[in-house]
Amino acid sequence: MERMPSSSRSKKTHTYGSQILQDIDETASIELFVKSAEVLDITLKKLFDHFGVYWSCVYALEMYPQFYEDNNSTKDFIVSLDRIHQQVTSKKPGAKPPKFIYEWNKDGTLNVTYQSHRDLFELFDSLLKGMDKYFGSETEITRIGQNKMTLDFEAASASNSASA
Repeated sequence: MERMPSSSRSKKTHTYGSQILQDIDETASIELFVKSAEVLDITLKKLFDHFGVYWSCVYALEMYPQFYEDNNSTKDFIVSLDRIHQQVTSKKPGAKPPKFIYEWNKDGTLNVTYQSHRDLFELFDSLLKGMDKYFGSETEITRIGQNKMTLDFEAASASNSASA
């Protein structure tokens, strides 16, 4: 997979949300996801998947370009999430960003535990897929618990190399 071309990554499409100075209303935002899925007649997971690509490839890129400059892969981005969330929310009173616990396995895979009172693990999975689309990679995601997954950043490339 190739990385998205810069011309499709850098075109600013809006200014909404750029002046949010405090944490968002969790109930309203989650309700917005649920109602949007109902109106569009798609599953919540499918909506999350579409949102994950949009957030990772368009909105966050426009709002937080410095994080894309600092990270060159899905793997780099994922292991930076706690620092990124801390930076983004440090000036937002009442913000409660998710936390991530990382545990590297001997085989080079990464166990990630998602901790948040919002319980949006499915959305995290979709955002990860959006990162893969942006960076042109294919992370193998295996769910191993309610809020825990194993990420194999090399599986797809190893499989592609073997079949070439």
